[in-house]
Amino acid sequence: SALVIRPRHHSTAATSSRLLALAATLGVQEKSIWNAVYLALLSLLDGSSDVVGSVVTHGRPELPGGDRMVGMFLNSLPIRVDMTGMRWADLVLAAEAELRLLNTVRHFPLVDIQARTGMSFAASLFNFVNFHVYQKNITDRQLVIGGFFDETNYCVTFQVEKLHDQQRYDVRVSLDPSVFDQDFRERIRGYVEAIIEQLLERSQERIDQAVLLSAAERTQLLATWNDTSRPYPNDKCIHELFESQALHSEDAAAVVCGEETLSYA
Repeated sequence: SALVIRPRHHSTAATSSRLLALAATLGVQEKSIWNAVYLALLSLLDGSSDVVGSVVTHGRPELPGGDRMVGMFLNSLPIRVDMTGMRWADLVLAAEAELRLLNTVRHFPLVDIQARTGMSFAASLFNFVNFHVYQKNITDRQLVIGGFFDETNYCVTFQVEKLHDQQRYDVRVSLDPSVFDQDFRERIRGYVEAIIEQLLERSQERIDQAVLLSAAERTQLLATWNDTSRPYPNDKCIHELFESQALHSEDAAAVVCGEETLSYA
């Protein structure tokens, strides 16, 4: 387990309204929009288009009196989406399909899934919180919150809370500081914002064509780290340079075949 660091992102009311409009256009629940953001973030972090994460499911018993039973009744289930060749809109629709499927098996224990597959799903977790009844009634009661801290076994936790009274979302990405350094933790918010922008502005474009890195990161990757140029004699052809290098290392292995080795000599 590890203490977590939480970069936070507060969506504006305007952005929240546009995300809701996108959900309506695609005919999906708003949770699927944010799950798509989560999956795209995992793809960026992992460098793979085939991503596996986990989703919190709410499994309160659907029995008489179930609404009065004490307990969280929470579970988490794995979710997998192959984003290869997908557009941003396709990713949202894929997330919607997976979330609907998970809802049918939301009571199935995660521990049984891990035992059957031999896999652990503790790398990342997605949770969408919509306490609309609680937020509606909170003005009638006094709520006292003491100090607290979080402890988790997940390297990345992506939690979205819908704030009805403010007509926006509160997004918190919890990161394990033993895995992610301070520099990366400062950049994570920019990744989330870039993914949201792609969803809103380029929903019909391919995900693999998106630019999610900042200008500074692109410069670092393409220029700073790729600055491999070195001075060399430009008055000779490549084969002459090769011959010159071979003369300086005649005993070095030039060709290896099985147990036989030939040197440059």
